[in-house]
Amino acid sequence: MVDLVLRYVFDSPIRLSTEIVAYYYLVALVFLPLLAVEYHDHHIATDLFFSHFPRGLQESCLILGSIMSIALYLCLAWFSLDAAIDATQKREVIMGARLLPIWPMRWLLPFAFLMASFGAVLTMIRRITEGPEATGSADPKESFYE
Repeated sequence: MVDLVLRYVFDSPIRLSTEIVAYYYLVALVFLPLLAVEYHDHHIATDLFFSHFPRGLQESCLILGSIMSIALYLCLAWFSLDAAIDATQKREVIMGARLLPIWPMRWLLPFAFLMASFGAVLTMIRRITEGPEATGSADPKESFYE
């Protein structure tokens, strides 16, 4: 909003605002909520067949899904850690109106994926101890904010 006012009223936009939004804000906005999404089990889901499975098979599917999520998040953390180390060694920057260092934000990805895997571990523990209903449901009537 401030950038719009400065740009159109005073003809003096904030320098690097597009780059800062693209390389800092959007990365944080997309990846930091992974822990909350994983922990509260608010992924997009469909249960075309799942609701018809016996309870034991439902529990097994949920636990297998948690294990796969943990493995995927840890792989993503490992590969993004390698990219973060490389970007830090090179002191990666982008060119805009001025040079903007982007290597610090490269460290956000391994952190976010590690936290998401932690959330998946907690979700799996809840599923094992409390059963399929422990982590919420994919019921469309259920509010995301409850």
